[in-house]
Amino acid sequence: MPLQPDPPRPRLQDPAGNRLHLRRRLALIDLPALLPQPEPLPQPKQRPTQHGQLLAAQPRRPPQPRRWRQPRPPAAWRRPDPALPPPARERHRLGQRRRHRRSAAKDPHRLELPRQRRRRRNLRCRRPAPQPRRTRRPLAHLPLPAWQRPARRHPGPLRPPPQLHLQRPEPPDRSHHPRCREDHLHLRRRPPRQRHLSRQPQPPLPLHQHHRRRPRRTRPAQRPHRRKRHSLRHLDLRPQRTRREQRTRRWRRPPHLRLSERRHRQDDRQHRHQPPGGRHPVPVRENLLGASRVSTISQPLVPGFTRRFTYDPSNGNLLSQTDFNGHLTLYTYDSRHLETQCIEAAGTPDARTTRTEWHPAWRLPLRIAEPLKRTTFTYDPAGNLLTRSEQATPDVNGSQGFAAPLVGSPRTWTWTYHGVGQVLTADGPRTDVADLTTYTYYDAADPDPGKRGQLASVTNALGQRSDLTAYDLNGRPLTLIDPNGLVTTFTYDARGRLTSQTVGDEHTAYTYDPAGQLTRLTPPDGSFLAYTYDPAHRLTQITDALGNTLTYTLDAAGNRVKEEWRDPAHVLSQTRQRVHDALSRLTRQLGALDQLQADYAYDPQGNLTTLTTPHGAGTRSSTQAFDALNRLIRVTDPSGGLTQYAYDGQHRLSRVTDPRNLATRYTVDGLGNATGLDSPDSGVSSRTFDAAGNELTHTDAQGQTTFRQYDALNRLTHSTYADHRRDLFLWDQGANGQGRLTHIEQRDAADALLTAIDRQYDPHGRLTQETRQIAGVPFTTHYRYTHGRLTGLTTLGGQQIDYSLNPQGQIREVRLTTSGQVKTLASAITYHPSGALQQLTNGSGQRLTWGQDADGRPASYILANETWQIAYDSASRLASQSKLSDPTQTASYGYDPLDRLTQAVLPSVTHGYGYDATGNRLSQTSGAATRRYTLSPTSNRLSAIAGSQAKAYTTDANGSLAADGAGQTFTYDARGRLTGVTVAGVATTYRLDPLGPRIRKTGSDDTLYHYDQAGRLISETAPDGSPRKDYVWLGDQPLAILQ
Repeated sequence: MPLQPDPPRPRLQDPAGNRLHLRRRLALIDLPALLPQPEPLPQPKQRPTQHGQLLAAQPRRPPQPRRWRQPRPPAAWRRPDPALPPPARERHRLGQRRRHRRSAAKDPHRLELPRQRRRRRNLRCRRPAPQPRRTRRPLAHLPLPAWQRPARRHPGPLRPPPQLHLQRPEPPDRSHHPRCREDHLHLRRRPPRQRHLSRQPQPPLPLHQHHRRRPRRTRPAQRPHRRKRHSLRHLDLRPQRTRREQRTRRWRRPPHLRLSERRHRQDDRQHRHQPPGGRHPVPVRENLLGASRVSTISQPLVPGFTRRFTYDPSNGNLLSQTDFNGHLTLYTYDSRHLETQCIEAAGTPDARTTRTEWHPAWRLPLRIAEPLKRTTFTYDPAGNLLTRSEQATPDVNGSQGFAAPLVGSPRTWTWTYHGVGQVLTADGPRTDVADLTTYTYYDAADPDPGKRGQLASVTNALGQRSDLTAYDLNGRPLTLIDPNGLVTTFTYDARGRLTSQTVGDEHTAYTYDPAGQLTRLTPPDGSFLAYTYDPAHRLTQITDALGNTLTYTLDAAGNRVKEEWRDPAHVLSQTRQRVHDALSRLTRQLGALDQLQADYAYDPQGNLTTLTTPHGAGTRSSTQAFDALNRLIRVTDPSGGLTQYAYDGQHRLSRVTDPRNLATRYTVDGLGNATGLDSPDSGVSSRTFDAAGNELTHTDAQGQTTFRQYDALNRLTHSTYADHRRDLFLWDQGANGQGRLTHIEQRDAADALLTAIDRQYDPHGRLTQETRQIAGVPFTTHYRYTHGRLTGLTTLGGQQIDYSLNPQGQIREVRLTTSGQVKTLASAITYHPSGALQQLTNGSGQRLTWGQDADGRPASYILANETWQIAYDSASRLASQSKLSDPTQTASYGYDPLDRLTQAVLPSVTHGYGYDATGNRLSQTSGAATRRYTLSPTSNRLSAIAGSQAKAYTTDANGSLAADGAGQTFTYDARGRLTGVTVAGVATTYRLDPLGPRIRKTGSDDTLYHYDQAGRLISETAPDGSPRKDYVWLGDQPLAILQ
């Protein structure tokens, strides 16, 4: 396989997709809320809440056992296996030697809270008031045990726990919620300060090294070796002292870690104002109600442009923000400080309003009114989402809010839960079929501890079930069985990283370095990709099994400034260079010889406004303009042509106006359904949709209507056209057919079978056999695979084509077997490091070589000792092709500023071309002959050609060519596909299969066409099945034609 740009990097994430970071002072009692949990196990002397989550702990007077244990946390937070190599941090804590304490190795997965130093107390649960499961309360508002509360250093108001601080306001983020509400001021953990120590980064410490004030020692499986100092990049070096230590002695930092407070402040300033890469937006803060809030952010690259924030002086709520382009966003809140209204681009014609109505008791939205749509939510008493309903409105900009009338039918999803909040069913929006998905879980008392409360199976609306049959003790899935019975197994290392995945008999392996970065990916065929990182954990090199390398050069901010491909001999093959500004935006692309390829300029808000590229001896530029919502509204090309764009309230394209001032309009309802199209070229068409957004009908400009039907999984099953022909699609038939298209039929108006396609698959879902029946004659193609890669096929004529692969899985030899005779069609196939074909020897023994220049463009090809040279202009457009042995065999090409071909100088004749602003051809010259083209003034349809071979064209309502005025007529089916051409009274007809390709041509002769699974033509046969031509492909390049 060619080198890939990036490896997958597994990350620990919460259900919302946010990456999780661990810090020592994170409150333990809040950790289980971040991940889905199994049903809690009963614990002695504890009273969990009805949701299985311990929210608070209070001491009581009678003496009780000295330690209190928290319920077993979710799998992602458990302590790693004690069989890991015992690091020195098990014997000491930041340079302080600790005495051996009672071991906790009896239960390596159990987290313990530190014992009370002064008195032995028993902590009992305080049952809180019912709270919704998904309420996100800041950690600072949770009632904490006394031992976990931060010590006050001076009287004053309550402060957030250590390591927490108020975060600066950010622009509205709509990626997680349909409304534009944002948490303007919320708590987040402060990253630890970085010290300038020359140490290599170490892997993050296990969870029990981060989260407790006085961690208890665990007895490892083997005696710990001598202590080592750890990287300071992952840890907060400030110690956690007990109350006794606070009163008795002052803790001193070890000598090798002592830094003055002055140095700390200097370091912080450097990290805030001088990051790698240079200047960056500098915030200015103000103190409001005892909290620091950002008031302005200056744009460093465009002086005078500032992003501003204003706050309510009585409560600190963000009232407005003005972006760098001066566009204003306003916010309104209720008495509970929840955002009820957001107006984007306030005071402009593009203003967009979103309103939110909240649950009276919980921080959960009940209704959201936005442009063209209203969304309604309902919840059960535990706060679980029961229904979500979306319905269209005519409110184009959201100004009417909840007063806007509702239009059409709602689109509603429904969920049910069991007592501990796990989803039992999910019902889709369709009402014509049952589109219900069900989930089952293992019992909390299952004999296998790893399965307790875990997902057991998922059954879709058609009854196809996937089972998870095994979990490890950390709750990670070990075995998955899909509806076809294919078994997938997973293995993990002691730190929970996926190390292997076996699908059936195909094994994929993953290797990591101590920091958890993927270093090697080995697919089932034995090829591999190896990944190398720098000390800052940034990807710097990729190496494949052949020894080809792709090397990244990074700047101080981590931007890729150079990419170099090298072959196994370390010879440079291709180079790409980039330049970024101080905000890490791409500003210039350079070629291998430092030649300019493109320059980019941005407005203060970061929108691309100017693109400058080479043209001839100079440059050319195109400009872009954006509206107050940062949407592209205007593009001016280098020739002065203007293209304009307009949008609806949901940021969907509603109109495009081309340089000839011809407008195409799109109609999209509030649910996102494209219901109408009004085009000067293709006419007016309309569509209707079901509750799930599937297209039910399509009526074109000629009034022809197509009807479609779908199964419960929203897969197309029937298409009926205006000429009463039908296409049928059958799914889930035969062995290994679950979830796959297995049969296709095409029938005429009399219900006679025209074409049928049957498909068979292996357990992995790869096509192994396809049989096409055309005019009653079956044609079968077989495919063969080895470790997931195509290694051969058998054509319709019985010819067998075999592919041999190199260690990287690329084709290195192609052989043809006919009647027991084996012939080599290509051998000694090699590739450039980027994956492009480099060399092969064909069946006649001739060597073909393709050369590349340092920019990765084809530069030459050699065939039969003849060399052809390829040259490019400054804009990387093809400039000339020449035969080295015969300079007269040279062709050269010229282009206009829009990259359109204007001249082709061939050895025998010169061609010239002219265009209008939209790109329609207006003239063509061939030697002394000239042809001129005339377009309709109201569309881009061709109406006539003057000059040599004059013609007058007519089109139908759909814009399809009906006649050329010179004796040719054209016919189309109800889908708008060409089905016949008549020339001087002689007709040629075409038949197309339901998937689109032409499968039969009837005229002077009758020919059938056959295609492989990638849509490439592989055979031509007579109607009786006798072969005429076979085509052999090398990837996507034709290799041979067999007759």
